[in-house]
Amino acid sequence: MKYSHNNEQDYIDSILKRLDLNNTYVDIGASDGIEMSNTLFLAQRGWNGLCVEYNSSKYASLVNNYKQFTKIKFSNEKVTPFSVCEILRKTDNPKKFDVLNLDIDGYDYFVLEALLRGEYRPTLICAEINEKIPPPIKFTVLYDDAYSWTDAPFFGQSIEQVQMLCTTYDYSILNVEYNNVFLIDNKVDHKLSTMSSKEAWIQGYFNKPDRTTRFSFNNGFEPIYSMTPEDAINFINRAYGRHVGRYSISL
Repeated sequence: MKYSHNNEQDYIDSILKRLDLNNTYVDIGASDGIEMSNTLFLAQRGWNGLCVEYNSSKYASLVNNYKQFTKIKFSNEKVTPFSVCEILRKTDNPKKFDVLNLDIDGYDYFVLEALLRGEYRPTLICAEINEKIPPPIKFTVLYDDAYSWTDAPFFGQSIEQVQMLCTTYDYSILNVEYNNVFLIDNKVDHKLSTMSSKEAWIQGYFNKPDRTTRFSFNNGFEPIYSMTPEDAINFINRAYGRHVGRYSISL
């Protein structure tokens, strides 16, 4: 059975088969563990896992839904750049593990950066991106402990922002599946084809034939795709006018 929103589950599975990975995953922003889950199929296969969910209602559903999975650990702590490594330490998560799924609808960039800076090395990373913001624009919601996702178009990180982490921590982009980017650890002898941020974004989001219907809530941003990057930034700044000071954007 498929659980992920798009094709993320199948893509993760295809990479795992090629790399012969079958050990440990971490899911940050696991929700109830079922709806749109990219990792439930790993728990079903008997993997060791850590599921982190801060929302108390979703966390209760998660624990109940996963009560048959004896190798899964749970955390109800709030994930921030300052807490993420401590959460992994307290649950005895290995520094090197197979799969990281990250989706917290906010300052994801800073959480991922803190995790990698803390010397954790997931082999495969699936991270949510703000899919409507194209390369070469770097965008991220800034860390704010009081942040919560309330404005649907305003969240997360652009793919070009993720590319900065790839450069710093020696990862490469494998693929984009609409609003998720897949990264591979270059220190692993993976022999997989990688892409530039622009290639991955065009193939995995912009050129998808159902993009404007499946992601119709992004249609207000369509004009930026025929603009210069500078004009696109001005457009985004106007669209995010109510969030001045809460994000960074640059080329």
